Amino acid sequence: MARARSHGTYAGPIRDLGRASPHRWARRVVAQDGQHEDIHGQLQAEVWDRSEARLLHLGARVAAPNLTVSAAAALFVAERRALDVWSDATVLRMRQDLAWLWCAKPSTTVRAWSKADTHAWLARLASMRFASQRTRWGSAVSFWQWCVTRDIVQASPLRLVDRFDKPWLSKRAKRQMGRGKPQLRNLEEAQAYLAAALAWPSPTDRVGALLPLLCGMRSGEVRHLQVADIDLLAGKIWIRDDGGDQAGEGWSVKTAASSRVVALPAELRDDLEQLCSGWKVGPDSFVLRSLRAAGGPYNVEWLRRLVVRTCRAADVRVISAHGLRGTYASILASHDQAAPDIGRYLGHADGGKTAARHYIGAEATKPALQVIPGGGLHRLPGVGASHEENTLWRSGRDLNPRPPA
Repeated sequence: MARARSHGTYAGPIRDLGRASPHRWARRVVAQDGQHEDIHGQLQAEVWDRSEARLLHLGARVAAPNLTVSAAAALFVAERRALDVWSDATVLRMRQDLAWLWCAKPSTTVRAWSKADTHAWLARLASMRFASQRTRWGSAVSFWQWCVTRDIVQASPLRLVDRFDKPWLSKRAKRQMGRGKPQLRNLEEAQAYLAAALAWPSPTDRVGALLPLLCGMRSGEVRHLQVADIDLLAGKIWIRDDGGDQAGEGWSVKTAASSRVVALPAELRDDLEQLCSGWKVGPDSFVLRSLRAAGGPYNVEWLRRLVVRTCRAADVRVISAHGLRGTYASILASHDQAAPDIGRYLGHADGGKTAARHYIGAEATKPALQVIPGGGLHRLPGVGASHEENTLWRSGRDLNPRPPA
């Protein structure tokens, strides 16, 4: 006897392995009466969107007793998309976060979710960083609260989790979280990375690998630079939206404070001039153009792999593009730049609070003591000393005379 299908049960998105199918991704949506519909597409996001729209249409009986966690999660995301309260990036993140809930048991119903399922889900998250675990926990909290407001369940099952079962709340986690991404260790490593990046034969690789370090630009800002944003005559780079409308098309800066102007590095001037020239290049063309995307911008994985490849070529700590942005902030701080100014250079609007907490990894240089002949100790001049003491230091008089024998 065939097993009855549950409303909203679907597998995927999974890769469509049919040899005769031209599509790459597939998902199966099952209606209340057991009839199923297979949704195919070339892109994973396309299959997500169409299946969620179909589930939203079938969601009239959202409180059905056999509603699966995977279907409820898709309905939750689809409803938020219909209300236009989330950006596309938030929609993608919520899909990925909630997939960790039902990936092990896709046929588990919402009402059958148990405390053991919650602990099994937390165990699967244990291999992630503390910040990633906390983010996925927050996504699950939002999802279960939605289930409560829709009368799918009486109470959130996450209420049964003890705070000591949350690794991100431990003292060890609090010491590690909030430090930002790993950075290059010192100025010597930064110079080695610079030399390795300049050695790449392609101007695209040289520009992509160095803009986060030399200008403190985000990954999206680097990948979506357009020819009109490069002012070779003034020696400036404009960081701004690419002209997309409010319907979600096009790329936009993260916040209003992110729109800024940075100095064009002299090391990249010739490369940028070469990338911005050509009879097929217009003001709206991307500076870093991907052949696979038909002249569109590169994806984030391209820049991540480029930075990792450059770090290994330079034999320095392997970091991310965001780590280069933090290295930029730390180098500025080591040259006596104030945190509010560094925050403004990074495109923050909080007066340097975020920069001081997450980006500036270099502490202020502390004074050292100098040993003089005879075993005496002196404080270095100019650091915490008065004008009279500095005058005495320059005159050669002893600031800490030994008592007479």
